[in-house]
Amino acid sequence: MTATSFGSLTRANSGAAILGVRNAETGITNFLILECLKTISPTKPWAVLMKALGLTARTAKHRTDGDRKFSTGDLALLLRSEDGFKFLVAVMADAQPTWWRVCRPLMEVAETQKMQAAARRRLRRVIEGAVDADREISASIQQAEAALCVQDEDFYRPQFDGARASARPSSRAMAQATKRK
Repeated sequence: MTATSFGSLTRANSGAAILGVRNAETGITNFLILECLKTISPTKPWAVLMKALGLTARTAKHRTDGDRKFSTGDLALLLRSEDGFKFLVAVMADAQPTWWRVCRPLMEVAETQKMQAAARRRLRRVIEGAVDADREISASIQQAEAALCVQDEDFYRPQFDGARASARPSSRAMAQATKRK
């Protein structure tokens, strides 16, 4: 979700110079785009630019330094990217036209639904993994129980008694063998 508000940044009286942009000529819209890039990727904002605009690393790094303005074509490409709504929110800042007051909540709902769908997919994978693990554990337990049953004397007592009875000498009297002389 896009909880970050870039609107308060536009209230500065003297524009981009107060906001810490190196080149005040590039303007507040550039600054807002750059701040949005930093919220998307705090460690490598230039990498987002490389991917979205098809720039080289060097050019993207210069853009994130604020040396050059973004063209309308660049802005259009950023708006068409996966993070396009974040850029739109950043550029719109404090503007409140009627269409924006309707559009923004709808887009946030759509983004929330997308996040819910991704969470459901992750949950489904976790549940499937747990079910597979449960099957494996159950199979291991059954194998262990089968192995223990062989060693369980109470379970096999009738078979053991039968085996012992046939192995011991008979309790009947037997005639003694006579010795031949």
